[in-house]
Amino acid sequence: MPSKTKRKKRAKGVDYGFATQTARDFIQLYNVDWLPVDVFELVDRYAEATNQNIQIKTIEDLSFETKIDRQSLIDDVIYGEDGLAIFDPDTNTYSIIINEKAEPYGRIRWTVVHELAHIVLGHLSNSKTSIVMWQLTEDEYNDMEQEAHIFAGEILSPKFIIYRIGAHSSAEIQDICGLSIAASDSRENAIFELINDKRKMHDSMLTIIPTFAQFLEFKTICIEKDKMRIKSRITQNTPAEKQLSILKVNITPEGKYERCPYCGNNHNADAANFCKLCGSSLFESQPLTPTTPCGKIGEKDASFCDHCGNIVYKTRFGLLFDKDEL
Repeated sequence: MPSKTKRKKRAKGVDYGFATQTARDFIQLYNVDWLPVDVFELVDRYAEATNQNIQIKTIEDLSFETKIDRQSLIDDVIYGEDGLAIFDPDTNTYSIIINEKAEPYGRIRWTVVHELAHIVLGHLSNSKTSIVMWQLTEDEYNDMEQEAHIFAGEILSPKFIIYRIGAHSSAEIQDICGLSIAASDSRENAIFELINDKRKMHDSMLTIIPTFAQFLEFKTICIEKDKMRIKSRITQNTPAEKQLSILKVNITPEGKYERCPYCGNNHNADAANFCKLCGSSLFESQPLTPTTPCGKIGEKDASFCDHCGNIVYKTRFGLLFDKDEL
């Protein structure tokens, strides 16, 4: 499944449109649907889908294979950078070399996708075996590096998804996307460009919304606020106002109100112990009392947990868990 976006001929200068649209096509084709992105799994998924041999190697791996000391590899292979993409035409193999000791970890994640970008964007075609200064003119090198940065930014921190969440600060972007401070600052600038000039918002941005549908869905969670994974972008629904007198409602054989007699809500789940809107017990004879937060994920309109009766917090589903926790 190659990218839907084709560049007819490489022109001079940075092709912002090509790099950006290729990233958005990539998001849809290879189901990039959660933040932070698992970059190592992403490379494997792309390689399998396109039937390409792409290996990720650390400097330590390369040192063991070649018997060349670590510092020499950093100086003479990746030229002091965080990584390098290499194509071996004899074996038809791509290698993404990364400095596994780069800090913070967000830099490593960015490097993996940046080097993948050189492969996806076709920078290693035309007999180029790696993107290094001595193989290219300075302009060619800088243009390819910038296009790879554009691609990596849109994969790891899709501009419209971040805008949709409302996470406009560098600190929030860093938390949500797992980027370094420098990369988060750059994405913050990109978000504010979008906010300040809505003409930069176009239909191609909307195409990735369905892919992130589950991530963007609003949910509530019964948890102590300071234990939430992402502590920004959290709200609470206003509790329903209780009636001055208890409403007359039917009671089931189990002694449970068919609807909340305190606020009138008749949209509680069959297994609910408490009204999700006002927090009242749904049992007549033995009213339950709230316990410690139970961790239940609830509907987006809830003010209280219908299982344990505690208050709940509302946020995007994707901000509650890393994807591997689902």
